[in-house]
Amino acid sequence: MKYMHVLLFVVLMSSSRKDPSKETSDVEGNISISKDWIKVDSAYAEFRSKNKDDFNLFEKYDVVTNEEDAAKIGEIILLSIYGQRIYQSRPYSVELRDGIWIIEGSLNADKGGTPYIEIRKRDCKIMKISHCK
Repeated sequence: MKYMHVLLFVVLMSSSRKDPSKETSDVEGNISISKDWIKVDSAYAEFRSKNKDDFNLFEKYDVVTNEEDAAKIGEIILLSIYGQRIYQSRPYSVELRDGIWIIEGSLNADKGGTPYIEIRKRDCKIMKISHCK
């Protein structure tokens, strides 16, 4: 019985060895795939250079177009950071300055502090977030 276990172990170990010729083909396959990706990437870059206007949508159209949308987006983001207490700072003052929506909560007399967030109109990028006291 002992010899059978040893024989089985030897057979399994010898069958699990990798064939060196297969390893070479795997490496060559990876090189081939890499070359294909380089071709795809360069073709995509060429396509983008010829069609620049189609890829600059943020420069053509604003993402956050009005005060109501800016307030909703700001409130969602502030809620995820500061929690339910931001509802005490309603109503929000919303102002557009130099392409940036500035959303600021109202100061509640009982508790100090107001949430403040700046959102870029063009691409909805958050420029600044704070909770002032």
